[in-house]
Amino acid sequence: TGRRPRHDRLDISFDQVERKQYLTTLSSKKKDRRVFGLAMQKLKDRRARLDMRKEEREAQLEQVEEAERTKGRALVGFNGGECESSDDDDDDDDDDDDSE
Repeated sequence: TGRRPRHDRLDISFDQVERKQYLTTLSSKKKDRRVFGLAMQKLKDRRARLDMRKEEREAQLEQVEEAERTKGRALVGFNGGECESSDDDDDDDDDDDDSE
C-alpha cells in the first residue's frame, strides 16, 4: 500500500504544441456552439414574432367581420327586416303555386 519505487512509475509527458492545440480547439468549439445557439434563438424569436403578428391579424379580421355582422343585423332590424323576409317567403309561395 506504500508508494511505488521511482523506477516503476509511469512517466507522462505532454507535447506542448499538441496540448495548446487541444485546449484551444475545445475553446473554439465552445464559442462555435454559443454562436450557433444564439443564431438559432434569434430565428426562434423571429418566428415567434411572426406567429404573434399573424394571430393578431386574424383576431383583428375576426373582430371586423363580427362588427360587420352586427351592423348588418342592426340595419335589418332598423329597416323592418320582416318586409325583406316576407318578400322572400312570397317568392317561395309563388314558386310553389307555379309548380302545381
